[in-house]
Amino acid sequence: MHYKRVASLLVLWLGLSLIIIGQPSVSQAAPNQKFLRNPSWTVYNRSQGYHNGYAVDFPTGTSPIVAAGDGVVNRVGTNPPRNCGSGVSFNGSFEREFRIDHQNSYATGYLHLGSFGTNPRTGQQWKAGDQIFAGEVIGNSGNSGCATGNHLHFWVYQGNTGINPDTTNLWMPTYPDMGRIESPASNSMVTGVTTIRGWAKVTRSFQSNGYQPTPGGAIDRVEIWMYIPSYQNYIKLGNANYGEYRSDQGGNFGWSFAWDTSRITASRYQIQARAVSTTGGTTVLEGYESGSVWVNTSGPQHQTKWHLRNSLSSGNADFSFHYGQPNDIPIVGDWDGDGDDTPGVVRGTMWYLSNSYGEPSTISFEYGSLGDIPVVGDWNGDGKDTPGLFRGTTWYLSNSLNGGWADLSLGFGEPGDIPVVGDWDGDGDDTPGVVRGITWYLSNNLNGGWADISLGFGELGDTFIVGDWDGDGDDTPGVVRGNKWHLSNKFNGGWADLSFMYGDPGNYPIVGNWDTDPQSEIGVIP
Repeated sequence: MHYKRVASLLVLWLGLSLIIIGQPSVSQAAPNQKFLRNPSWTVYNRSQGYHNGYAVDFPTGTSPIVAAGDGVVNRVGTNPPRNCGSGVSFNGSFEREFRIDHQNSYATGYLHLGSFGTNPRTGQQWKAGDQIFAGEVIGNSGNSGCATGNHLHFWVYQGNTGINPDTTNLWMPTYPDMGRIESPASNSMVTGVTTIRGWAKVTRSFQSNGYQPTPGGAIDRVEIWMYIPSYQNYIKLGNANYGEYRSDQGGNFGWSFAWDTSRITASRYQIQARAVSTTGGTTVLEGYESGSVWVNTSGPQHQTKWHLRNSLSSGNADFSFHYGQPNDIPIVGDWDGDGDDTPGVVRGTMWYLSNSYGEPSTISFEYGSLGDIPVVGDWNGDGKDTPGLFRGTTWYLSNSLNGGWADLSLGFGEPGDIPVVGDWDGDGDDTPGVVRGITWYLSNNLNGGWADISLGFGELGDTFIVGDWDGDGDDTPGVVRGNKWHLSNKFNGGWADLSFMYGDPGNYPIVGNWDTDPQSEIGVIP
């Protein structure tokens, strides 16, 4: 079975001897990052204070070394000569080192490589910042630097703490193994709503004689991912419907996913199906092209058009682009912290975000429930906007773009209120507010409770908006009535400080910072 997301072997060589060295200085703490191990490793105890981790010996020749888990490449480089210690000689070549940063502050290191590998998505040698997946070849074994022979030195850290690589629960106990993508066919043209279909049925568990099939399987879900070559990145499209009966596979092992291709630009994309076991192990299912299927899309048939203007005045749009579908909920945010806001949409419970104007979504995740009102804000003041939800009287706020559970929840407002979000006090983080009738209730904290500010502004039937209209660092109220915008630079209610016409009656108004200056700008979606 071929799989790239989680490696079956740290080193693709079945005759390894494994040595744990530097035991006293590494932690036995229970990790929350999982890797897959090679069951043929033989473990010996040897204590040498100059490094920690595994030393994996290779009797002859070189062997491909693969990433132990998903992550981002931290370093691809060489270390200069140093005092090698007693009985160890410097062989004349600088020590080649490869490091990967994983989730939850974990990192792995691979030293004494003979050569570095190639990123399969770019065709170039790996470099810092590249996304890497478990099982991808990072290079070949060697004896560069201070070495007693051809071997790999492998270490695991969490933050500044070394983790003993022999810690039992560091390693993945089970992973899915069998399955494939059956349709669409490789290199086919897809249009409209296309069904991606296949099967997945076996989970393997770690035993004394290696990873062996678990009777009946234990697949938790099948995730569908899309690789966008222009961004060199995968985005999750969603979870497949898993459990469809397949008589040819002997049970409920089928899966299918309805992929709406009408929302993405015409191009060539790679589709992956990733089976996830109940214990978290992941594998890329077989496709027509080594664990994936490449397809061509015909492009959007009907997309929503955005018209953005760089000033708070009447006139024509400064630029326009297509993004999203007519029934999507448009949102705007600074998703990457670069200072300008870019579009996003919420479709059901899926969020699709783009870091540019008119390009395919570069980020997607599932968050919330049907009926929630989506909101966006910088809840922790880190310069990046992240999602939130308003459900009844409860706000559910997340500090990441990964979906899942909320990082913070609070009660503020009453059922039927209209949620608004802004930096009311100019301290750099956003906090909630609600509009009830024409009264605004604004809070300067994320603790819930009573409002810090209340004011009356607007009329019944207005669309309520928020922005930093004068560029002073704090957000203040605004309303759109028909196609007339009324903006206030204060929290006293009363008359607007600025009024102008933009768009047509019935347009959906949007507010963001399109040009990175301190002042908010405007836009409409017909």
